Amino acid sequence: LLFFIPSGEVWDAGYTDKLSSSHCVMPYKFVYPNGHPGPQLSADGITTINDLDGVEMFVWDCNRPESDQCRLKFKRNGGIFEFEYFADPGVVSFRSQDGITLGLMTNGQYMLADHDLPFSGPFGLTRFVFDFLLSPADLQITDENGLATGRFGSQLHAGIPDSHPCYLIPGAYLLPENVPLSRKIVGTGAGTYTYNSILPNGLSIVIS
Repeated sequence: LLFFIPSGEVWDAGYTDKLSSSHCVMPYKFVYPNGHPGPQLSADGITTINDLDGVEMFVWDCNRPESDQCRLKFKRNGGIFEFEYFADPGVVSFRSQDGITLGLMTNGQYMLADHDLPFSGPFGLTRFVFDFLLSPADLQITDENGLATGRFGSQLHAGIPDSHPCYLIPGAYLLPENVPLSRKIVGTGAGTYTYNSILPNGLSIVIS
C-alpha cells in the first residue's frame, strides 16, 4: 500500500486537518520508459536500486475503482527526486512539490497493525470529559503538575495523562474524569466564541 502523507509533525497545529486530505492507493504495475534497463534488485532482494526517473507506477484507487489510468510518475529534477500522482489523465492530485511525502506498508502489515485507542479497563471503556471550542479561540488546559494539553502557539500538546486531542476536530479534547484542570481560553481573532464542556453524566457547561 502507498500512502500520501502531508509533511510536518503530528504535534503541529493544523496537521490533523491536513490528514483529512491524505489518501492511500494500491500499486500493481511499473512501466519503464524507453531505454530504461528495467528493475535491478538489491543484494538482499528487498528493493530495487536503479534510477526511477521517468518511471510510472500504476495503482488501484478506491475513489476511481474502474479506472486503469491512476498512476504516479517519478522524475529527477536536478538532485531532487519528485513525484506526481494522476487520478485523472492530465490532472495532478498529489505531488511532492506541495509538501506531500510517500509512505508504504504491506497489506498484511496494515491489516494486522495495532492501533492505540483511548479505551481501557475491564469493559474497554474509559469515561472522558469532552471539551471543545468554537472559533475564534484556542483552549489551553493544565493540570496541578503543570502538564499541558491543547493548542499553545503553533503546536498541539497532549501532556496530561489520559488526554487526547480529537482527531480531525480542531479545538476538541477528551480529558480525564475527576481530575482538577485549569482551562485558559486564548482569542485568535475578532468575533465571538463558545466554550463547551460535556461531562460523562450528561451535564454540560456552555460559556459564550
